[in-house]
Amino acid sequence: MSASPTRKILYVSNVRMPTEKAHGLQIAKMCEAFAAAGADIELIVPKRRNAITADARVFYGIRNDLTIRYLPTIDLIGSVRWLGYWLQLASFAFSVCTHVLFISRKDHLMYTREFITAILLRIIGFETVYEAHRVLLKKRMFFFLLKPLDKIVTNSRGVADEFIAHGFDQVLALPNGIDLKEFSFNADKLSLRKELGLPENPKIALYSGFLYGWKGIDTLVDAAEILAKKRQTENIGAAGKDQADIRFIIVGGSEEDILAYRKIISDREIPDIDFIGYRDRKTIPRYLKAADALLLPNSARSEESVRYTSPIKLFEYMASGVPIIASDLPSIREILNESNAVLVPPDDARALARGLCDILGDYSSASAISRKARADVEPLTWDNRAKKILEFVGISH
Repeated sequence: MSASPTRKILYVSNVRMPTEKAHGLQIAKMCEAFAAAGADIELIVPKRRNAITADARVFYGIRNDLTIRYLPTIDLIGSVRWLGYWLQLASFAFSVCTHVLFISRKDHLMYTREFITAILLRIIGFETVYEAHRVLLKKRMFFFLLKPLDKIVTNSRGVADEFIAHGFDQVLALPNGIDLKEFSFNADKLSLRKELGLPENPKIALYSGFLYGWKGIDTLVDAAEILAKKRQTENIGAAGKDQADIRFIIVGGSEEDILAYRKIISDREIPDIDFIGYRDRKTIPRYLKAADALLLPNSARSEESVRYTSPIKLFEYMASGVPIIASDLPSIREILNESNAVLVPPDDARALARGLCDILGDYSSASAISRKARADVEPLTWDNRAKKILEFVGISH
């Protein structure tokens, strides 16, 4: 199908919008970046029940002229077990197909992160770009169903390699991005801690995000326990016992997961670790800048963690100017290395504790890797990502 530089992009996504989850932010920021690059774009999402009452554009802090169209759907998710999910999926697919059935195939490009939506849109004749963030189903079936698609965008080299290995030749690998404007404020750590109600004196090691198992939260908890037991009894790494006085702050997670982890730390009598729950997106940069170290302890027990993930929080960490301690995994090494972070073996609580104490005890190294991370994230903006995608799909900007 020939490319037209004036085509309108319909970004179709079967997600609750807005949502507290990272995929909602990624979609909103990409749509804003496409529009900023000059593309004519409309975001199409289902109309669903939502505890978040704010307008999506306000919630994500994006331009207020972005068109968001909400299509009807049968929303029984959470009410009728597994059937609710499939009813919602099928009804949204029907709404989308009905909505676009009679519009021009020549003048519209479809863009989506859902593979079922991508397949349906291609079947009814639209050039469709699928943005893949993981490999789903059994691999053979997954790639067979997607074979008719025109172009693939991935968020990591690991996902792109899978598509290329299965015969796809139009594949663009681009990591997720960052809005650097969110980190342009000037405030010192002490004032931020007072503002946010964080402790002023101890070193703060902070994690931001959900508490899924593959995110490595169990390793973080184990590291906190190790440091608590060794405080003032023996040195850990170069920092010594004084640097073991660390407060772990966990921002984010569902109420259910937080309650489960609070019980774990209570049963194991682990001090100095606080699960403070969900915080408004606008305050996340302030929490990050208030910390002394930022943790990304992804587990190697998940293929998604090892090869496919491109955590938005990673780019936020880099933009904050705070040193990062991260698991040494292929997915993470696409962005981080020894010059811009402290990399430690995954699922190794002692290594995480040692790496954390070492960097907190070495101001010179902490400053050097933080500056390098901030410089390295400069080109990794949503705007630059959107421009590369528009070039890839043949839409001028």
